[in-house]
Amino acid sequence: MAHPRPLFARRFGRTYQSYHGPVLLSGGADDEGETLPLNKDKVLALLASLADL
Repeated sequence: MAHPRPLFARRFGRTYQSYHGPVLLSGGADDEGETLPLNKDKVLALLASLADL
C-alpha cells in the first residue's frame, strides 16, 4: 500500500498539493467544537476505503 497521507488527501478531494508528515484521524467535532474520538470500526472502515483508490 502507498503512503497513507496522499491517499487520505485524495479520499477527501484534497489533490491540489503534496502532503507530508503524520496523519491525524478524528471522529469530527461535536456541537461545541470538541474533537470526537474515532472508534475501531470507523478506523478500519476508513482504511478499507483507501484500498479502493
